[in-house]
Amino acid sequence: MNATIRNTIFIGFLLAFLFSIKYTSWVQSWTGMGDMRWRVVGARQIDDGISPYYRGEYLNDPPRYIQNIYIDTGITAAYGVELANLTTSPFFLRTVSIFSEYDEYRIDWGVYIFCHLAFLICIALALLYAERKHWPLCLLLFIPITLTDGWIYHFFVVQQYILFGFLLTIICLLLLRNKQIAAGILFALLILLRLNTVIFIVPFVLLAWNYRKFLLSSAIGVAVYAIFAFVHPMEKKLWQDYFSSLKVHQAIQMNEKIQTNRPRHILNPNLPANFEGTDYVKMDSVARSIDFEINKESSNFRAGYKAVFKQYPSVTLLVLLLVCSVGITLLWQLFQRYRPKGLLLPAYKVATTGLFFYFLSNFFSTVYTAPYHLPQWWAVGFIYTLNASKIPRVALGLFVLGMIVNCHFMPSFPGKHLLGEMVLLASVLWVIIMPSRAESQASSAVASSTAQH
Repeated sequence: MNATIRNTIFIGFLLAFLFSIKYTSWVQSWTGMGDMRWRVVGARQIDDGISPYYRGEYLNDPPRYIQNIYIDTGITAAYGVELANLTTSPFFLRTVSIFSEYDEYRIDWGVYIFCHLAFLICIALALLYAERKHWPLCLLLFIPITLTDGWIYHFFVVQQYILFGFLLTIICLLLLRNKQIAAGILFALLILLRLNTVIFIVPFVLLAWNYRKFLLSSAIGVAVYAIFAFVHPMEKKLWQDYFSSLKVHQAIQMNEKIQTNRPRHILNPNLPANFEGTDYVKMDSVARSIDFEINKESSNFRAGYKAVFKQYPSVTLLVLLLVCSVGITLLWQLFQRYRPKGLLLPAYKVATTGLFFYFLSNFFSTVYTAPYHLPQWWAVGFIYTLNASKIPRVALGLFVLGMIVNCHFMPSFPGKHLLGEMVLLASVLWVIIMPSRAESQASSAVASSTAQH
């Protein structure tokens, strides 16, 4: 590739990223309080000695407890029990409490800046550790993510999943560079922030001796906090409330027993004229005048099952599908390892398998998997970039295709995000089950040499 073509590619991706920044900043400028507000209020309530998971919003609440700019009579009225729209762990809320006393305006835009910095840091690390000839591939794998429904919706509702994608990326980098203790400590932090990421560790258990430092440091990190949570009464209650509230949320999401009401989108009358840095009356007026649509469909199996069979699958079926998928993958890797002339699984394949299991846990989730989960996939793009000479071209093509399907500016259709997720999962599965490009080339060379003799 000559310099002119390379420079044209870089300029093209740079313009695409700048467009994404302009577009997402415009979206966030008129959306107001998003999902992050529930985390902020939850963190404030914990700081005040209140468990937030079963607490609704009351008329006599102080302004700092206002959870939404609109009246929501949904879950509480439907279940007859106070239930916050809060599914994040107590540890995550403790982390949010570091900045929870700032105005909502500053918090939301702080999250916006952090997410973009995290994304740029991961690109910079990919460019740093990848071969120079693979730099255009790096941009091809990363930049299209910023044009997807998932990326834009992430800022539309001010979510935190980019943080998880960032941590997964750094953990994978540390593992690829054999910095197991640092990776383990960071992974323990990630587990406490988002519990289902623990499934990432499963393929490393298969090679426990080789990754003993990673496994041990992860276990110690989680154990230290678990002991603290067990002996600290408030922390213990928070985790008890958290786990029990998840069961109620799951029942709601799985459509069991009682349907939830839709929230009434009426501007909260308790909002002051200027609330935590924003004039929400003016913002509401602007939002209602904007013609903006985004596909919010779920990207998991549960949504596809509902579309076909007109009901949600059982929790048992979803768990069974996840366990079988993980089990079959592990059996395949064991077969590859112990077959004649079998090779030890390279680190990039083990890490890719861990990410595959994590995304499978989202795919077979019992609750709605919103599009804003998608940016986490850049961790896979990161591994692909660093191991570009080994990743099969089919896998690279499927990854890019998955992002194209999810593109916000492409035509929308029912099942769009489900299809995109399945294509991305196929990309990772291809890497896991197929020989690397280097192995394929070596096999072809041996076959050619044998034929000549």
